[in-house]
Amino acid sequence: MTEITIYTDGSCQTQTRSGILVKKTQHCTSDTPWWWISGDTYPHRETLKSHGCRWSKKRKSWYYIGADLPDAVQALTNAEPDLQETADEPQAAESKEEDKPEIIENDDQQEESSIRIIKPMLDTAKADAILDAIQQTKADNLPTFKRTTSARRNLVAIPQSPCGELTGSITGNVWCYGYAVHEGVCVYVNMGGPRMAVEAIRAKMSKGGIVNCVPWDAPSIELTAGEGNTGMYTAFMQNIPEAKFTSLILCHELLTTPNYSGKSTTFIFHISDEQAMAQLRHHVTKLVKIPVFPDWTGYLWQAGQSAMLVRPTRTGGDVRIWTVDLDADAWTRLITGGLAQNIINLPQNL
Repeated sequence: MTEITIYTDGSCQTQTRSGILVKKTQHCTSDTPWWWISGDTYPHRETLKSHGCRWSKKRKSWYYIGADLPDAVQALTNAEPDLQETADEPQAAESKEEDKPEIIENDDQQEESSIRIIKPMLDTAKADAILDAIQQTKADNLPTFKRTTSARRNLVAIPQSPCGELTGSITGNVWCYGYAVHEGVCVYVNMGGPRMAVEAIRAKMSKGGIVNCVPWDAPSIELTAGEGNTGMYTAFMQNIPEAKFTSLILCHELLTTPNYSGKSTTFIFHISDEQAMAQLRHHVTKLVKIPVFPDWTGYLWQAGQSAMLVRPTRTGGDVRIWTVDLDADAWTRLITGGLAQNIINLPQNL
């Protein structure tokens, strides 16, 4: 049996009937409510089971998922329900445990639960963005991700084209063949020219200096690691002495060594749709503390863009790069929301 528990802070309603206690839990008005039925339910077990109610061994009560209880369940008692609204107040740990709705599959089996997912708390603005992204995502419109079983890792070329000349207290003509800038910080630059001039640009940017990329038909663009940020780049250099030409690519450490231990940012090269989506799933897998399955790749890609967790980076020189927010709470909420809305599902072989 696979069990997913989603913790929420939503309001709770209880209905007291003759010998039967009915409790309603709901995270927000847009979510489907859960009805928990406890008390003297043993004589009515067949009625409850035949109308879609299921037994939870963990909470020793029946539960039903739906906007309203079935009429047959409502008719189990002649007493009118006494409806009480429970405010969202701090309670003891035992009371909070009772207000946590569960998603349980195949509860009749004796196997213990194997997966548990806890929905984290987010600030209101970010939570609204995540909920909107989940609602906008449709299971039948997800991009197709082609899984490959080959273990071979192929090298692919990063697109490049001349996009301007690099200047800044250097001698010699150095051409820029691609760049990416995020919030004023250069995260990627591809250049080529005389070795001495290329080395001068490398040293300047490594010390936090500013280098200008001057296009032919647009204003110049500042490329820098940021004031006071030194040693932030990894260099990939290729020298061709016969042509007196040196090629250099500088990649910011946010790109080469992502930080998965806290809220940070990283970047993805978009060479192909499959490669970009696979790289995003890799980052999410490293970030969150729940399983991430390959079948969810298309959902992560589309919903992540809707929630602005994945967005285009300002680039030049035909290169495409995506900015990815490494926010564990937001990505976990996106996954649990997709599961709750049946946009994505757990693999059948779990």
